[in-house]
Amino acid sequence: MSRHLSWILETGVSLLAAGLFACWELHSQDTDMRNELLRSALLVSQAVDAKSLSELPFAAEDRGAKAFIDHQTQMRRLSRTMHLSWAPANEYVSIYSMKQQGGKVVFGPESIPENTPTASPPGTVYKAPPGELEVVFQRATPIVIGPFSDEYGTFVSAFVPVIATNGQATGIVIGMDIMASNWNRTLLQRVTVPVGVLVVFSALLAVLVRKNRAMRAQQKIIHESEEHLAATLRSISDGVIVCDRKGSVTSLNHTAEMLTGWAAAEAVGRPLQEVFCVLPAEAVDFADNPVVLALAKGVNAEQTSYTALVAKNGSEHQVAYSQAAIRDASGSVTGAVFVFRDVTERKRAEAEREQSKSMLQSALAQSSAGILIADAPDVTIRWANPAALDIRGKSTLPLTGIEVERHATHWQTFRPDGSPYPSEELPLSRAILKGEITRGEEVIIRHGSGEDRWVSVNAAPIRAANGIIVSGIVVFTDITERKQAEEEREILQAQLIQ
Repeated sequence: MSRHLSWILETGVSLLAAGLFACWELHSQDTDMRNELLRSALLVSQAVDAKSLSELPFAAEDRGAKAFIDHQTQMRRLSRTMHLSWAPANEYVSIYSMKQQGGKVVFGPESIPENTPTASPPGTVYKAPPGELEVVFQRATPIVIGPFSDEYGTFVSAFVPVIATNGQATGIVIGMDIMASNWNRTLLQRVTVPVGVLVVFSALLAVLVRKNRAMRAQQKIIHESEEHLAATLRSISDGVIVCDRKGSVTSLNHTAEMLTGWAAAEAVGRPLQEVFCVLPAEAVDFADNPVVLALAKGVNAEQTSYTALVAKNGSEHQVAYSQAAIRDASGSVTGAVFVFRDVTERKRAEAEREQSKSMLQSALAQSSAGILIADAPDVTIRWANPAALDIRGKSTLPLTGIEVERHATHWQTFRPDGSPYPSEELPLSRAILKGEITRGEEVIIRHGSGEDRWVSVNAAPIRAANGIIVSGIVVFTDITERKQAEEEREILQAQLIQ
């Protein structure tokens, strides 16, 4: 009865600890999310043209002004980019600008389309602004507040002043909203995993504590199982060598015998360095000797690079090994255990994989088709092969290392009807931002000489093993001669009909 009551008390304490951790984790994640939102809003405030924005009157007539349209377009683009960092939990990330006029807060350019219920056309008065917003206007201090409610809904919002290039406040504040429902959903998603792990761990810990007490009464059974463990060590595929505090071998399994060339009978009692003779694959000097690390320093470690194990007959194997100090109840080092495996074939396979990678890179560089590769999620072009640069021709503008909004102007892309092709709608952008696959789309690229080049475009996202898009690739072939031939054939057919 007393043991049962003790177990109940231990379980209760564990669950209480889990509850306290859940509260702390919830607060910690909420703080982290607020910091993320504030950093995003600060980036937006730094990205806008403070001078151009401050010159707008924040009135209804702003709609037709070029500066207003430019700021509105930029905010929508930034909103889409910021949305990616909060997806999939959040469906609403809005960016907007405000300033005080006649004692009231009025709205200016924003990312929200005017045909939506939450839109605020330029000059709209903010009827129920949070009280903290006044502090941002008066002190030019960025803040994150919420959840709070106004005439548009319930939000968690960041408010950041726009600072001019001279360091002075412009009187304009950038706001960034996250719907409160989406905020809470994301917060719960972030907290669920660590809290769940802790709950499971606490439950397991309570079970383990109870089992540990029972195990102390079963020392005889444990002693009898040692022979079974020894048999297991002899049969596993990894080599295992155990040595005492002096560094002398006390046992080794069959795999260790095969790799070192030493039989157990002749190896026992010999210095470990003589039986387990390892050298770096690239050099003879081995300052961090594993025996010294495990015995003298009590270090547990895993060798991350491949190491040459020299067998008794002089042959070598490439091995990866780990070492661990054996300690007694007082914590003193009484010996060490070394576990190692033959990775010769793995190293050979990795060398072949590197060779294949080099061959692929060479093939891409030598391809007659133009190839571009861009990073996700910002669609920054990182690499272009010679064929792609040749199709574009000489350019005074950079063609790689450019963000998505500059793709169309720098690469001079047009639709088949000659109209400009927006950067965000290009096949490479769609591949990364939407996961779309494009095959055989015809696009015009204007050569540096002014000549229009027709290309047939294929594009696709590149995904990691977990399905996340990590980059994108577009391959385009120059079909200008084919298009010219088709045009000449159409002209000839028209003449024959006449």
